[in-house]
Amino acid sequence: MSAPTPLANIDAELSLVGSLLYENKLGEQLAYVSAEYFYDGFLSRVWEASMDLISRGDVADPVSVVEALGEGGEERGILARLVADATPGSAKTHADIVVNAARLRQVAGIADDLRQAARSGADAFNLIANAERDFARLVQEAAPASTNLIDARSSVHMTLDEIDREAVQGRARGAMTGLRCFDRRLRGLRPGWLVVVAGRPSMGKTALARAAAFGCAQRTKHQVVFFALEMARRELDERTLSQMSHMAGDGIAYKDMNGDTLDASDRARLRDLAHKVPTNFIIDDSPILSVDYVRRRVLALKQRGPVAAVFIDYLQIMDRPDAKGRNEASVIGEMTKGLKQLAREAETCVVLLSQINRGVESRDDKRPQLSDLRESGAIEQDANAVLFPYREVYYLERSEPTERGKRAAWEEQCALMHRRMDVLAAKVRQGSVGKDEQVYYAEYDHIEDAPEDGQ
Repeated sequence: MSAPTPLANIDAELSLVGSLLYENKLGEQLAYVSAEYFYDGFLSRVWEASMDLISRGDVADPVSVVEALGEGGEERGILARLVADATPGSAKTHADIVVNAARLRQVAGIADDLRQAARSGADAFNLIANAERDFARLVQEAAPASTNLIDARSSVHMTLDEIDREAVQGRARGAMTGLRCFDRRLRGLRPGWLVVVAGRPSMGKTALARAAAFGCAQRTKHQVVFFALEMARRELDERTLSQMSHMAGDGIAYKDMNGDTLDASDRARLRDLAHKVPTNFIIDDSPILSVDYVRRRVLALKQRGPVAAVFIDYLQIMDRPDAKGRNEASVIGEMTKGLKQLAREAETCVVLLSQINRGVESRDDKRPQLSDLRESGAIEQDANAVLFPYREVYYLERSEPTERGKRAAWEEQCALMHRRMDVLAAKVRQGSVGKDEQVYYAEYDHIEDAPEDGQ
């Protein structure tokens, strides 16, 4: 059986090297050609040495290249013949042939690895996920240079067209949620944005995210996805029904959502409310969640139609990439970078929930700050906006005074702050930081805007 023909064009590689040595000015035009794209090992080393000499402002010719490589007279003669036969006018064509052949070898390599792993009995789901990741990387690397390039004049005209559409529609381009901390502060859930909602436990992160997701699904025809790692689907459903019952005027606490507590009339009322739950509100309660999994699911949903927003609860309990030899910050940074890239790729807004470190608890002022995120990798750097939900009553209730004379004032303060949630916007790209006050009906998992002055 004859060996398979190598995925390479040696004639194109020879001609390309000869052209570069003949005309060093081609180096700038051919900078996209990497030495690793050459199938022939000697030509690969020659290309690398030549480009290195040219980048330093030196001349790359048969003599200087052979000297740089430490080769002998025979190699110098080979390169001299290539220069003599050079056709610089065809350099770009030959470069594209070399690059394309290299891409085909990469594709074949992935296919070979897949075949070998499949025959070894590997897990099919992980095999597909890894293959998709590898091919996605190749797609990004192999995309024509013109794919993401646009001249500045055309770009600003496109932006002005978007502004005109926003003016006609009377709203910002982001998806609305019904909550001031997102709609006014951020101008909605904006495509391409990574919004981080971070805080200590019991601050209402999940409640705020679920309320925003539900409100967004009510206000758009596009899909809104909620990845619920911390809660099972039924828990989310109970909170959704509880919120809707409270909004309808006769609330049923989500803790009472069970057959032993609800009578027939309550169940019938909830059944009626269930018909009003938006069908574009998509829940995924998979117990194992990775960035690759989220990406696959979101891009699959995007094939059905636009995805307005993606909510993930929460970062620290997601499945991690391989952390061998790396610190926590590096691993978390890889995850947030991947989610930011997904937001742009899927033209959606990713709302990522995150815990913050315990340093908050040791301070007199418990309000979180951006510095509380800095030990968690590149969260702050990758995020377009960072929101901190903060409930002062949580700390008030745990600081009951021992002196009897102070108890009345403490009880009054607890009652005053009982339903208050402040959402602290610590970072807003192209916007202003600040605080938005929300009303939090914890027993119904319902959050709404607090009345503003004059209302």
